[in-house]
Amino acid sequence: MLALATTATHACSRSPNPSLYAQCSPACLALRRASRTSIYVSQRKSLVALRAAADDQQPSGESLFSANEEQQAAAAEYGELNAEIEAAAASCVENLQGTSLFLVGMMGTGKSTVGKMLSQALGYCFFDTDALIEQLAGKTIADIFADDGEADFRALETEVLQEIAPFARCVVSTGGGAVCKSQNWGHMNTGVSVWLDGAPSLLAQRVVNDSNNERPLAAVDGAVSKSPDEVLRETTDRLSVLLEERRAQYSYADLTVSLMGGDGVDSGDGGDGGGDGGAAPATVVLRILKSLNSRIMSDAKEREERKKF
Repeated sequence: MLALATTATHACSRSPNPSLYAQCSPACLALRRASRTSIYVSQRKSLVALRAAADDQQPSGESLFSANEEQQAAAAEYGELNAEIEAAAASCVENLQGTSLFLVGMMGTGKSTVGKMLSQALGYCFFDTDALIEQLAGKTIADIFADDGEADFRALETEVLQEIAPFARCVVSTGGGAVCKSQNWGHMNTGVSVWLDGAPSLLAQRVVNDSNNERPLAAVDGAVSKSPDEVLRETTDRLSVLLEERRAQYSYADLTVSLMGGDGVDSGDGGDGGGDGGAAPATVVLRILKSLNSRIMSDAKEREERKKF
């Protein structure tokens, strides 16, 4: 259930368990001091495609856009997006009253990247549960799965969520399977949960292209001897099955935000937005902020209507 006012009494920089958060507090302080404008600059393919289309119509050796014009157009686009994020974040900060946000979704949805940017926009602290689990266990997620099994990993995940739950003004990136335990939902319901929803083809593309990919549940047997297309196909199939198993749990989230690319229309590979790699992280941040503001206004209006009876 969407909670507009947090019941947490601790600021995110105060920790009941110093051993777990000692390495996180400085990072949180750094995030708060970071410039908001610098984090939203990301490569956008639209300008590249626009220039390519224009060049196709020009005589050989000529270009419709100069480098300077491209830079100006890109800067204007970034500036507009950043201004929208700033405005939406200002409304959210006022209306959320410190309520924490929990990002849920499959691997490859960009929860950590989006979470960091969202936390900076709101002036919140950021926690990545997978990173905290690795600190707590002293080993990587892959090693935990290999040495101790998935059950032990899930137990650590619940322990970390339990520690984070009392804190206000935090954005928390959760593991893909965190939604599968009702106990975890009990912890996440202290704040607002947001499902980052992406199609398996898009997520598989991101996972396969991630050079640091060590996700045990996405591992493809004999990947070294297989072609890139085979690995991508098998990863897509595996994530499709996993998503169907978890879809009902993800739908418990207070808000659902699409990762579809561009302006939300079919990007050409079956309607999932994966043809262009999905929406840029900054665009996803803006969608989250807009969804939050819309939900807050809707709930407020509903409360006013109930007062009339």
